[in-house]
Amino acid sequence: MRKWTVLVVLAAIQMLLSFDTMLMSVSISAITEDLQTNITAVQAVITVYALLIAALLITAGKLGDHIGLRRVLAIGLGLRILGGCISAFAPTILVFAAGESLIEALGAVLIIPASVAILASTYEGHDRAKAFGMLSASTAMAIALGPIVGGWLTTEFSWRYAFAGEAVLAAALLTCVRFLPRSVAPNSESGFDWLGVLLSATGMALVVLGFQRASIWGWIENKDSPITPLGLALTPFVVIGGAVCLGVFSVTQQRRARRDLPVLIDPQMFTRRYLRSSLLSIMATQTVAVGLLFAILLYLQTVLGYSALASGLALLPMAVCSFAAALLWPRLSRILSPRAISLIGMGSLASAAAVLYWSVSPRVAGDPFLLAAALLGLSFGLLTSQLSAVSQGAVLEDERSSVGGVHFTAHGLGTALGPAIVGTVVIAGLASAMGGLVQSAPTLRAETRQLASLKIERNLPFLSQSEAAIAVSNLGIPKQDAAQVLALYQRAELVALENGALVAGMIALAGAVFAFGLPKKRPEP
Repeated sequence: MRKWTVLVVLAAIQMLLSFDTMLMSVSISAITEDLQTNITAVQAVITVYALLIAALLITAGKLGDHIGLRRVLAIGLGLRILGGCISAFAPTILVFAAGESLIEALGAVLIIPASVAILASTYEGHDRAKAFGMLSASTAMAIALGPIVGGWLTTEFSWRYAFAGEAVLAAALLTCVRFLPRSVAPNSESGFDWLGVLLSATGMALVVLGFQRASIWGWIENKDSPITPLGLALTPFVVIGGAVCLGVFSVTQQRRARRDLPVLIDPQMFTRRYLRSSLLSIMATQTVAVGLLFAILLYLQTVLGYSALASGLALLPMAVCSFAAALLWPRLSRILSPRAISLIGMGSLASAAAVLYWSVSPRVAGDPFLLAAALLGLSFGLLTSQLSAVSQGAVLEDERSSVGGVHFTAHGLGTALGPAIVGTVVIAGLASAMGGLVQSAPTLRAETRQLASLKIERNLPFLSQSEAAIAVSNLGIPKQDAAQVLALYQRAELVALENGALVAGMIALAGAVFAFGLPKKRPEP
């Protein structure tokens, strides 16, 4: 039992981080009302949290090489305690943002790569497979329980209790850090690449920000961009600026490596085929999985009017299957190669998208929807376990912390890309489908078609049934046609979601190509 103490501690820490992510998704309305702010401000808190993590994961991965992994993890938990307390007692949205978006995000940045590196260095062979499987299973459990526990605390008591509870749990876990192995800091005497920190952080932040805001600002043509350089949306300029920073970062890393100067990432790591393939695969996995989850939540909460708690219960099959797949993966890894397991996972992702495409309807389509959620969970559980193990197995012992940061940076890029791509397809598809349905409806008056074309077709938002009814009544459409226009809008929403699922499925099939770069032989015991 003592052998698995490290895993238990790290799995509990992983659950804490995943629970926090799910907590924010179910507490937006309550936080907005209690802090007397608006949803846009609370969503900005979530955006900044994601940006900070994406920007600093590479740096945090290297920090473990300088001061030791256990110390980095302890500092991260200390920041989570402080941030949780500030968030729980925040009197204003600015104080809440300081606790959640700044301090708690910094804590997560330190914890994520350190925990993966400690796990990989503690266990070997099939024990490592079991450990990664359990780590992924703990994430799945937090995803399942997060909306339910968070929704219950928010509804019955206050969202503040949930954040205070996080701080208490972090404090308890901090006392357990002593059970983790001490690690030698291999580069404690060397300098730090501060230029690399600046370039990588700026580049990642800009790229992720561009992806996150693309559905609002527009990819090229301006929709709601704060500024319009050359008359275009801000998105391409932000993404290109980030890409330029990352390109300069890559060049400087290679030059510093040739001169034997300290680097943030050893460029030689990316010459290893298995590592490159695992990074591309995890990015594709997250793009599809988070994109599909975005579409599913939009369907449940907006089209069907589910509450956050009801949505969490509807997604329970996804979390259960993800948990089961993560537990099953160590056994599968004994008989199947990483390539085969990853192809099965990608196939499950594509199948989930296909089933969702066919099951979207004005009411939850029972078994087909459950099957889509189950397939999504199955793929997530298999792929996150397998790809983490391949990434860590492709590098040397003293590179584990750095590669942990790089791995989760690719993970974060996919997480930002998924909602950006699927969200853009869904919103664009809504306007296109609504325009086509209105123009082809034979019983609508010409006056109604004209009004709908002028006032609905451009920048059409996703609305609940009640919001859509109010919007239609405000258009000045004749009462005789209002009910039909509302029905057409609801049909257009379903068509748009079908388009999103179709695109996600195509990305999953394309992403399967990366899996062919993974090992085709199963690892030795």
